[in-house]
Amino acid sequence: MTPSPRRGRPAQISREQIVAAARELGPADLTMKAVAEMLGVTRKALNYYVNDRAGLVELVVLDRFEAQLDKVRLPVSGDWREVLRAYADAIRGGIIEVGELATHYPVSGLATPATLGIAERVLQSLVDAGFDVDEAGKALTLVNDAATDAGRQVLLLDERRVHPMVPATLDALQSAPAPDLQLLRQLTTARGDGDYLDDQFVFTMSVLIAGLVAVLDRRAPD
Repeated sequence: MTPSPRRGRPAQISREQIVAAARELGPADLTMKAVAEMLGVTRKALNYYVNDRAGLVELVVLDRFEAQLDKVRLPVSGDWREVLRAYADAIRGGIIEVGELATHYPVSGLATPATLGIAERVLQSLVDAGFDVDEAGKALTLVNDAATDAGRQVLLLDERRVHPMVPATLDALQSAPAPDLQLLRQLTTARGDGDYLDDQFVFTMSVLIAGLVAVLDRRAPD
C-alpha cells in the first residue's frame, strides 16, 4: 500500500517577523491575510502568536509603545514633580507614536517591561517624597489617564485637522443670540490647534501636581 502523503507543517516564523511585516502596513491594510502574504506563509502560521486581527493590532501597538518608552530616561535624582512630568510626557508621546491604532486598542492598559519598569520608578519617587503606597498608586493612575487622553486628543486633531468639539460648539453658538456667550465664543475660536493642546497638557499637569503638593502639605507638621 502506498502511504498517503503527510501534510506539511506550517512554516516557522517569529513574533519579530510578524511585527516587522505589520509595520509596513497602514491601519486600514493591517490584516492577518496581508501579513501572512508578506511573510510567504499561510494565516495558520501566524496563529501561534495571534489568532485574529485584534491580536495583530495588539502586537503592533505593543511594539510601537515599547519602542517609544525604551527611549525614556527619567530623572535619576530629580524632584518627584520632575519625575512625574517626565513620565507623563513619555506616556503622551507613546500614544502619539502608536498613532491611529491607539483609537482601536486600550493603550492605557498596556503592561510591557518598559512601562512596568518606568511605573515602578515613578512609584518609588512618590513614596520617597512622602506619599504612602496607595496615594502613589492613585497619583500614577491619575497622571497616566491624563497623559493617555492628551495623546489621543493630539491624534484626533491630526486626523480631523480640528478638534472634534470645536465644530459642534460653534454650531451651537450660532443659534444663540449674538451678545450672549461671548467668553465661550472667544474660547472656542482659540481652541483646537496643536499649540492649544500642548498648553492644555502643561496646565493639566500643573494642576495635578499642585493637588499632590497639597496632599503632602496637609500632613506636614505645624
